[in-house]
Amino acid sequence: MKKKDLIAKSAQVSGVSAAKASAVIDAFLDEVVKTLSDGEKIMLSGFGTFEVKERLGRIGRHPITGEQIQLSNTKIVSFHQSSKLREKINNK
Repeated sequence: MKKKDLIAKSAQVSGVSAAKASAVIDAFLDEVVKTLSDGEKIMLSGFGTFEVKERLGRIGRHPITGEQIQLSNTKIVSFHQSSKLREKINNK
């Protein structure tokens, strides 16, 4: 599902205009990015938890030349699903 599909479906289900649904979804996504950028977790009950983790630097290989290169530390977003979400996905 693409973002525009999510907006259309949200507007249809909630009975609001696509513009209002788009504004709400954009505000939600902006807040998620801001919160994760600040290093905080986001816990959505019944859905899961988003958190930022740091991946340590390591030595990698250039895919074309095979030359060793140093990869620096980087931050990644991790998502852990809730048991309720897992059950719904698995139709339990």
